[in-house]
Amino acid sequence: DNERTMLDYAERKRDALPHLADRLKFYHGDALTHTFDERFKLVLLPYNVLPHLGTQDMQIALLERCREWVRDDGLIVIDMPNAGETFATQDSDAVMYERSFIDPESGHYVIQQAVTALDRVQQILEITWLYDEIDGDGIVRRTVSPTRYRLIFQSELRLMFERVGLAFEAVYGDFDRSPFADGCPRMIVLARPV
Repeated sequence: DNERTMLDYAERKRDALPHLADRLKFYHGDALTHTFDERFKLVLLPYNVLPHLGTQDMQIALLERCREWVRDDGLIVIDMPNAGETFATQDSDAVMYERSFIDPESGHYVIQQAVTALDRVQQILEITWLYDEIDGDGIVRRTVSPTRYRLIFQSELRLMFERVGLAFEAVYGDFDRSPFADGCPRMIVLARPV
């Protein structure tokens, strides 16, 4: 990760699970330039990593890196939103409630809301998350977290794979391995080197 704060958080979680300590390594750096001295049986791009890269060129560059990192008999797993479902949503400037939860570190109640904008021509989804954290005294602290995704359709991903030497092994519509079809929330792709 290129965010030291995220690595610190991951290291705290690892330290709380000592049986995993020897199996987990963290690297501070940019995935588009990082090199490894070894190749891996499994490379994961979890929860929207690929769409977080804002251009098709950057997404292809990351797939090229993944192809370098994975062994010839290995597997790459990519999890991202189903672009078709996102494109089907209506545009609105409204602040939408998403969920409430208790922050595991502070114990405070948090309300998560979002405002979205979709550029269907550029395939860009901009989301501004609003996190209202309510402490024990009832004081509300708002955190504003904007993010941007470049959405990818399955047919486009297939062409990107061909360019970098990957092929679809399977594609699912959610974590339960349900079929990738209209209405599914995710596009979970298993890819193999060719």
